[in-house]
Amino acid sequence: MSTPVVFTGLSLSQEEARTLLAAEVRPPVKRGDLDQLSDGTVAAIIDGELGGDSAVPIDEIRRALRRGVKIIGAASVGALRAYEAREDGMVGLGWVYRAYCTGRIWGIDEIAVIYDPDSYRSLTIPLVNVRFCLERLTARRGISAGEADHAMASLKQLSIGKRDRRNIVLHLAGLLGRERVRKMLKLVRPAEDDVKKSDAYELLRTLAKGSNN
Repeated sequence: MSTPVVFTGLSLSQEEARTLLAAEVRPPVKRGDLDQLSDGTVAAIIDGELGGDSAVPIDEIRRALRRGVKIIGAASVGALRAYEAREDGMVGLGWVYRAYCTGRIWGIDEIAVIYDPDSYRSLTIPLVNVRFCLERLTARRGISAGEADHAMASLKQLSIGKRDRRNIVLHLAGLLGRERVRKMLKLVRPAEDDVKKSDAYELLRTLAKGSNN
């Protein structure tokens, strides 16, 4: 089997990806990248460009699938495109993908981030991570489902440039109360509640397991 190609950098760093899977690790996928892949390649899409002209179009994914490229997606753009191309043969994994399938999220708004183009360091927090945390807090009865829905609807009104941790916490404090949010933050563990990163790990570990069988 040929070496898998992994498109990542934001949800999961390229260095981390290389520790999980023997693969050709490339920057977030963009228009034209899949057209260059040879038949039989396994492509794992985690991150991708979201700009109108640079985003990989669904037609390009379908062309690649038709000629025998196996494409698996998770976490971010990979989850979105997997949902959109699920009937064409693209495979999706993870919480974010399932959230698309159930209609809890749609479009690019909740997966989008602003990042440093040189280091790929995220400068804002994707709202899908906030949604994941709120759903976990709801399950623990730290917040009601109605409050979580209201909080997400309100946070969506923030422009993407204002979705850094400080602004999000202040916004939630205004909605739910400062002391309550302080207690909620004690239940949030970055290593566990970064759902995009967790989904990216799941995808690469799944590929690694398959290559060892």
